[in-house]
Amino acid sequence: MVGSLFSRKITYFGAVILSIFALWAIKNCIKDTIVEGDPNSIWVTVLEDDAVLKEIINSDVMQRLKKIDQSGPPRYFGPKLPAFSRFDHSIGVLALLRKTGASRLEQISGLLHDASHTAFSHIGDYLFAKKVMNYTEKSYQDSTHLTFLKNKAGTLLKKLGIRVEDIDPDCGEFTRLEQPLPDMCADRIQYNIHTGLVFRFISYREARDIVDDLQFKDGKWLFTNPAIAKKFATLSVRFTQEFWGAKWNVMMNIHMKNAVKRAIKLGLITEEDIYSTDDLILDKLLGSDDEIIKLNLARCDKHEEEVDDPSFITEVFRPKFRGIDPLVLTDGKLVRLSEIDSEFKEYYESVKKWCKKGYTIRSSYS
Repeated sequence: MVGSLFSRKITYFGAVILSIFALWAIKNCIKDTIVEGDPNSIWVTVLEDDAVLKEIINSDVMQRLKKIDQSGPPRYFGPKLPAFSRFDHSIGVLALLRKTGASRLEQISGLLHDASHTAFSHIGDYLFAKKVMNYTEKSYQDSTHLTFLKNKAGTLLKKLGIRVEDIDPDCGEFTRLEQPLPDMCADRIQYNIHTGLVFRFISYREARDIVDDLQFKDGKWLFTNPAIAKKFATLSVRFTQEFWGAKWNVMMNIHMKNAVKRAIKLGLITEEDIYSTDDLILDKLLGSDDEIIKLNLARCDKHEEEVDDPSFITEVFRPKFRGIDPLVLTDGKLVRLSEIDSEFKEYYESVKKWCKKGYTIRSSYS
């Protein structure tokens, strides 16, 4: 549990000590954990002589993703989470698509599906979304994806004979890549497993077992082993409450948003810079002497503390429920895991209710 791993009373000094310990642990080969192998080795796919995929992977639009972390601000502040780039995620999605025989267009769509992310991953939701408090199902990144591809990858795709409209992840035809919750899809499968590995909530061996048991039949992802399905699905529910939707994470993103917004106002960065890389923006923020920027960066490290600021308002934040209830092939029939596992169902429903209820935060979205 993220909230338990990093105590809500944690000090900045304590976070540094934990970070040092985490690095020591990874380097000292703890048994049956991520250090059994590089997590990216799970997603290896042989491209053979596929010149098109190789050219896309080597393009600037893809290489930029190596410097955008999946976790956003928590990669650099507070607990300082292990690295997991959008590039690694995209390669993992491609591997899953190729493993299940996806079409060429779906593979390309999967490879580029996160190309439109801003620096710090979801900071665009906080900067540009009209109303983030009631979390919109369609993120800022999703809503700008095709426009971004036309502007940043249009020339490359035209050269390769690919129309941007034909690789729209939301076209409804790429069922391996995208499915509505609570179903699995290549996108959700990859980031849940990989995040489970970097958090060391599952071992490398367990991750390998999950990938090996996965199948794609008749337009649906499924498991054949209920125990493996439960291990995977539990990750999605746990991360919803303890990481993606956790108050500490939301507050960190809000403070980062405030710092970036202030930097834009001062001309230190431009809105175009938002589509650069984490390190470029972070260097400019850390190099600023502006007191508001410095205050918000300091709050990123002390993200659990309530801020007593008369200009701030108290509102309810309702996290998006990202729980997966996977299909399991049992006695020749496809059933939801929640139908055959009461313990999982109780956990799944309790976190779903928690998201719907939300929690109060005291901050400013001005």
